[in-house]
Order: sequence, then structure tokens, then C-alpha cells
Amino acid sequence: MLIKAALIFFALACHLVTLASTALFILFLHGSLPSTWLQRPTESRLEAIIIDLGLVVLWSLQHTGMASAAFKQWSGRFVPLPLERTVYCLFTAIAISVLILGWIPIPGSVYNMESRTARGLVDIGFWTIWSLFFVTLVLDRYLEFFGIKQVYCEVRGRPFSMSSFKTKHFHRFVRHPTLTFIILGVWVTPEMSLSHLSFAALMTIYTVLGALSVDKKFVRYYGLPYVRRQQEVPLLFPDFPFRRKN
Repeated sequence: MLIKAALIFFALACHLVTLASTALFILFLHGSLPSTWLQRPTESRLEAIIIDLGLVVLWSLQHTGMASAAFKQWSGRFVPLPLERTVYCLFTAIAISVLILGWIPIPGSVYNMESRTARGLVDIGFWTIWSLFFVTLVLDRYLEFFGIKQVYCEVRGRPFSMSSFKTKHFHRFVRHPTLTFIILGVWVTPEMSLSHLSFAALMTIYTVLGALSVDKKFVRYYGLPYVRRQQEVPLLFPDFPFRRKN
């Protein structure tokens, strides 16, 4: 009983850390974090680019490396299988927090909206996108995505298996709507600095690569039904404006 309680406590604690890092990520994009939390800008653009790129590489190594089959096989000697996803989310939360708090602003600006109306509309769009991101998570495999369902099944003595892929709600238009909202969310801003542009571009590239990787994983797991879905539904962005009518 004590072990089961410890598993539940650990999973919920990791989930709280994950949610906190997600909030940190969104507030960072919005420009709402206290300036004392962030690194000071440097006059050397090259220095900032090198440091920021290094932070992104470290985060991507964690995010990709811990998801690999080889790492899972190695870590399985230390981490119980039901906690695999929970531990992954915990380290991802730590890695993204280090990336954000260590990010050095790159000097320079691309554009800055001066109209209060325009800034207000962009702000509404920003929060709408991230609200839809969370709605999609809840409608999708929320508990499974964060590893809570795996722990619950272990505690209740039930076998765990991945849920079937979704074919409703936002999944009718794209195969990975949460990733779509992440891509949109990193670009919507009334002030596009070179620093934000660099961060958004790197996150977009990595998110697209992540979507392709998840697609391969789903093909291996779900087989032919998911292959059919690949043929019917776009990866990240709807194609219905360009779809030809038969």
C-alpha cells in the first residue's frame, strides 16, 4: 500500500512540475516573466546566438534522447516501466526551464506593433491559441500523455495499453493538433525581436521533426489504420482550403 501511495505521489508531483514548466514557457513567449528571472542581454550578437543554440541543443538531446528505444532499454534497469513517461515529462520540464531561464536575448528587432488595438488583438489570439492547446490535451490522451494513467493502471493492477488514435474534434483536421497550436503559439507576438524570432524558428523546426517522429511511432504501433489516416488527414496544418472537390 505504501509503495502504491508513493507511486501516486511521485506521479502527481512530477505532473505539477510539468505544468509549472509549461506555464513558464507560455509566459516567456508572452514576455510576462519578471526580468530578474532572465539573463541580461549581451552586446555581442554572436555570443548570444552561440549560447542560445547550445541551450536548444541540450534540450533537444534530452527530449529526443530519452524518447529513444535505446535509452528506454537502458533506463528500464533503474526506472519502473509505469514511471517511464512520468520521469520523461519531469526531465523535459527541467530541460525546458533551463532553456528559458538561461536564454540570452539577442539584440535587434524585426517589428513592434504600436497600435493598442493591434496589440490587443494579437494578445487575444495568443491566449486563445494556448487555451486551445490545453483543450486539445484534455480531449486527447491527457492522463496518458503525462504518465498518470500508466501509474494508475499499475496501482489498480490493470494492464496498460496506448489509447486508440483520435479521429474527432481537432483531429479531424490535423493528426497532431497540440503540436499545431505550439507552432502557432510561438509566432504570435506584437513584438518580434531577433531573440523571439530565433526561438520561434528553432522551436518550429524541432516541433515539425517531432511530429514526423511521432507519426513513425504510431505507424509501428497502430499499423495500417494509421497509414490510412496519414493519407486522409494532414500532419500539422489543414488542407481543406486547397482541397479539390471531386
